[in-house]
Amino acid sequence: MITCNETCHLTGLSSCAEQARIRCNGKVIDESSKCGIRRVPVTARDPWKTRVARIVGGFETAAGAFPWTAAIRVKLTKTHHCGASILDRTHLITAAHCFEDDKRPLTYDVIVGEYDNNVTDLNEQVFNVTQIHFYPLYEDLFAHDIAIVEISRPGIEWSDYVQPICLPPREFNYQTGRMCVVSGWGSMGLKYPHRLQAALIPIIDRQQCINASRIYQSMSRSAFCAGYLEGGVDSCQGDSGGPLACQREDGAYVLAGVISWGDGCAQKNQPGIYTMVAPYISWIQSIIES
Repeated sequence: MITCNETCHLTGLSSCAEQARIRCNGKVIDESSKCGIRRVPVTARDPWKTRVARIVGGFETAAGAFPWTAAIRVKLTKTHHCGASILDRTHLITAAHCFEDDKRPLTYDVIVGEYDNNVTDLNEQVFNVTQIHFYPLYEDLFAHDIAIVEISRPGIEWSDYVQPICLPPREFNYQTGRMCVVSGWGSMGLKYPHRLQAALIPIIDRQQCINASRIYQSMSRSAFCAGYLEGGVDSCQGDSGGPLACQREDGAYVLAGVISWGDGCAQKNQPGIYTMVAPYISWIQSIIES
C-alpha cells in the first residue's frame, strides 16, 4: 500500500520487495529546492580589494551564480523594470515602490533564470504576475518599501539556475561590517548592463549613515544602509527590489534586505538604503501560506 499527498515524491526506486508497505504522511525534502544554495560556483568579490569594475563598481557574474535573483519586466515593451528574489514556486519579494506608477499585475512579467537580457536561453522561465501584495502600512519608499509578487501556477521549476533564497530569522543581526551580496541589472552609472551584475558590500552603522547626509535622516527604523561611504560601489536605478543576500555559517544565503533607495548612485557619503526583511517575516509568511 502506498499513501501519499501531493507534496510527497518517491524517487530513485528501481526495485521494490514484494508486498512492501510505504506510508508518507509529511512533506519530503526536495533536495533540488533547498533555499539559499548556489550550484554554480562564483566567488563574490570585494571590488575595493580586487579592483574589478562594474551593479555600480561590482562585477559581471556567471549564469546561475545568484539563482534567486529574478527580473520584473514591463510586458508591453519587454524592458527591465525592477529586481526581485524568489521565495517559493509562486512568490517573489521586491520593493513596493516598483509599482507606484502602475499597480496592475498584468502590466508585468517575471523572469527567473535570467542572465543576459539580450539573449533568450533554455534556463529562463517567464510568468504572468497574478497579484501584487503591498505591505499594509506602505505609503512611499521611505518606509515599508516591500511587496510580494504572486505569479501564475504551477509556478517555477527548480534547476541549477533557478533556486529560492532563505528568509532570515526574526532575530537576524544587521551587524555593522557584515559583508553581503547585491545583484541585479540596474544602471552602472552611464549605461545599463545586459548581464547580471553583483557586488560584495558591507552593512554600515546606522548613525554613521544618518550623519553622512541629511536625506538619510528620513530612513525608517526598518531600513538600513550598506555600501561604502567613500563611494564607488552601490546598487542603482533598475536594481530596486533586488536582493541583498548574506551568507550563513552553513553556506546558504538569506535575504537580509530588499534594494530600496539612495541619493544618487555610488557617490561619496551616499550609500544605498535597503528594507530589512526580518521585521516582516510574519507578514511574508501569512501571504505565502494564504
